[in-house]
Amino acid sequence: MDDNIETVERVILFLVACHPRAQVPADTIEAYVQALADVEPATLKQAALKCVSDIKFFPAISEIRQAVVEVSHAPKRAGVELWGQVVEARRLHDVKHPPGTEDVLGSDITVDPPVIFRGVWDFDDPILRKAVDSVGWPTVHNGEDDTVKWMVVKAYDAIQARELDVARQVPQVQEVLTQLAGKLDGRRQLPRPTKRETIVHD
Repeated sequence: MDDNIETVERVILFLVACHPRAQVPADTIEAYVQALADVEPATLKQAALKCVSDIKFFPAISEIRQAVVEVSHAPKRAGVELWGQVVEARRLHDVKHPPGTEDVLGSDITVDPPVIFRGVWDFDDPILRKAVDSVGWPTVHNGEDDTVKWMVVKAYDAIQARELDVARQVPQVQEVLTQLAGKLDGRRQLPRPTKRETIVHD
């Protein structure tokens, strides 16, 4: 038996032992093992301990996967907390240099001639990058503060919620949801048609 499968089975048996009143037949244990086999063993063990601490009864598969997300992902952040990074990026980079492109990153004026440092810049938070991309860098850079802030924050919160939801799913569902999300993001980035343009969606 695969080492990971054995580890998952031991974790499920541990949960059964922690809930002695639970009636968990062998076929149910097998179903849990199959549904959790994709989870990294150390992470699954931490999730099981969290379930024992937080849940009174024998946990459902969905509750275990939720615990997996909570112990393996950074704490959820509100988009509004990251708005300052967007403001700073607009100050440092012009509309022709969106995140992910090369631009001036700094300089050293203590030497003669001054040294200019160039490189690819980006946001530290990949979800913030996706949020900015979904709105569009020209809009983010040139739009009115209140409007752009609302758009970026809304996009950030939606993308973060979607990614956490995908992470909770079994691999087969994760693949389908990821594909759907890619299609939605692609449509969101299409330019708005003018009177002389017709945009046809596939």
